[in-house]
Amino acid sequence: MSDLDQIEAAARAAGYETRRYRVRELEVVHIGVGDQWALFDPRRSDVDALRLMVDCRLNVGVGERRVTATAYPGGVALTVIEDAGDNRAAATRIAITRAAEALYLHRQAKEQAQW
Repeated sequence: MSDLDQIEAAARAAGYETRRYRVRELEVVHIGVGDQWALFDPRRSDVDALRLMVDCRLNVGVGERRVTATAYPGGVALTVIEDAGDNRAAATRIAITRAAEALYLHRQAKEQAQW
């Protein structure tokens, strides 16, 4: 899954309406905020990552060497672990985005299983 696909899936897990915008070689994801559209990139924005964490109800733990982000859909724990490396903030944003993506994919698989 590409970075844009991952961001879009994470946004959908939180219930955001999404659109992709392309300007020349740059393609980004925007989310609907009221009657406005705003750039959404939780992999690079602390604000977007925090919003995603809250709206997806993720539990996040930041340790010395790793970061965990966990979603609990229906009693199942979906945990993502990221190596903290030299930048714990970046690792935290990535873990949040990946956990939200996992939540979206879990919901999609559950819906397909019902059909």
